[in-house]
Amino acid sequence: MSVTAWFASVKGWQAALVAFAAGCLMALGFAPFHLWLVLFVSLPILYLLLEASTSYRQALARGFFFGYGHAMAGTWWIANALLVDAKKFGWMLPISVGGLSAVMALWFVVFALLAYALRRQMNLLLFAALWVAVEYLRSIGMFGFPWNLTGYMALAYLPLAQVAAVAGTYGLSLLLVALGLLPTLWLRPNRPVAIRATACALMVLAALIISGVDRLHEAPLTTQTQLR
Repeated sequence: MSVTAWFASVKGWQAALVAFAAGCLMALGFAPFHLWLVLFVSLPILYLLLEASTSYRQALARGFFFGYGHAMAGTWWIANALLVDAKKFGWMLPISVGGLSAVMALWFVVFALLAYALRRQMNLLLFAALWVAVEYLRSIGMFGFPWNLTGYMALAYLPLAQVAAVAGTYGLSLLLVALGLLPTLWLRPNRPVAIRATACALMVLAALIISGVDRLHEAPLTTQTQLR
């Protein structure tokens, strides 16, 4: 059975569990782990799960559980504040971790529903653009929560993070999501497309890294602040 066929066969709680695990995995790309290469696993899993969805309800559930895992694994430490007085506030830990994660997962529901609505036109670049658009919406307004934006993963490798100087954090998110989705092309029968896309991505990535290294040499990092 091919990988795409397997994702098409996964239903119900199994699909929810896979989505949740993929969301948790993606959180490892942020501090303090900085394992940004998890993008090449977690994002293709979400892409294939949504591609295999046969209804808005399925897409909603898969988006929610991916977001729930992502938020829970990425923001659990917020609950540490409640441990300052554990006897008084400790009972709120499950509510803090589970409740906040559920609220944050709603943004992934929005993304999943949009992706399903545009499933006939869906491709890697559109998927990445939708992802970044929802990230932006999540970050603005009175209740904006601009934590764990995908672009932050580039902090694991500072030369690549220099892209943010030109394209901003959201531009960096777009780049990382598009790169992370490349493995899905290798699961298709049209290998020439996968080869060309990967070669093009590697050339762009190499150019950005070289530019980033040059920029860091021009403005080296310092560990002290000079007062004048």
